[in-house]
Amino acid sequence: MHGTQASFSLVNYRFDKIVVQSAFFQPQVPTRIDFAPSGKFDRAANTFILGLTVKVSSGNATEPFCLVDCSGAFKIDGDVVPEFFYTNSIAILYPYIRAMVSLVCLQANFGSAIVLPTMNLSGLAGLLKERTVIE
Repeated sequence: MHGTQASFSLVNYRFDKIVVQSAFFQPQVPTRIDFAPSGKFDRAANTFILGLTVKVSSGNATEPFCLVDCSGAFKIDGDVVPEFFYTNSIAILYPYIRAMVSLVCLQANFGSAIVLPTMNLSGLAGLLKERTVIE
């Protein structure tokens, strides 16, 4: 049985910005997570840069207690972004962000562990597609 090759792969990722503000953390209040994806596809190089900003807030607070900007570089086989890329690329990058949020909040000594839940992020695919620039 022969499997098919993936039409894209994560080449690299980096954290562009990490902000932790313990003054905005409320330990007994539910956590809210906001996502802001964006993308840039370079057709000539067959690369897609996924930018994913995650803001983690306590309850109805307007300021997040943790903000993470992460960029993931993906190599795409071909000069067209496959439709399933928009869903799957976010799902590939999210565990790295999830681990970083736990790490920096632990180091900030919030007094309780911050563990973002595993999530189905397929609802962000349309937003990423809208916010993608193709060059």
